[in-house]
Amino acid sequence: MSSPPVSRPLVSVLPQVDMGRPPLLFVAEPGLGTSCFAAHWLPAAAVAGYSAYAVSVPASWRDGVDEVRRAAASLPSVPVLLGHGLGGAVVQVVLDQDPAPAGVLLAPSRLPRRRRVGKTSVPLLVIGTPDDLDVPVDDVRRTAREQGVVPVWFPGLGHDLMLGDGQERVLETILEWVGRAAPQRSGSR
Repeated sequence: MSSPPVSRPLVSVLPQVDMGRPPLLFVAEPGLGTSCFAAHWLPAAAVAGYSAYAVSVPASWRDGVDEVRRAAASLPSVPVLLGHGLGGAVVQVVLDQDPAPAGVLLAPSRLPRRRRVGKTSVPLLVIGTPDDLDVPVDDVRRTAREQGVVPVWFPGLGHDLMLGDGQERVLETILEWVGRAAPQRSGSR
């Protein structure tokens, strides 16, 4: 049974040469939209050999989970999920329910108390900044601790780690980590 079509625009930048790497699905929080990834990260990921996609989630994390699942199901193979802010919370829920090669949480918002997730079985990278004015450092630490990982910190950057000066370092870290955690694409759908 196929999934209903993605209801929000799915933006993509594809590599010139297929290197067999898993696709990357970047999940933007409400308000920023996919342009926060489309400006720098999607083209840079494509140059590194990844098919790079971005989708934004609605303000409701529940609707966001459905949206990310539809977007992931529309891709030719199972993607690595990368979520920012509320998009990071959504990615946690999706990883708790669906298989993926790996996941990356960027300044992830905390899930509501009534919606907790277990420790994911996929490799996970948690990234934060001590200079985030939207997501407290303790929330990033708690998310990482609950997932059994040590967060990677980028001092001097704000909440929108994918924008502005220093964003290249964050993406380089992510791509190096994904290259180790999920080096080859899973089978096609």
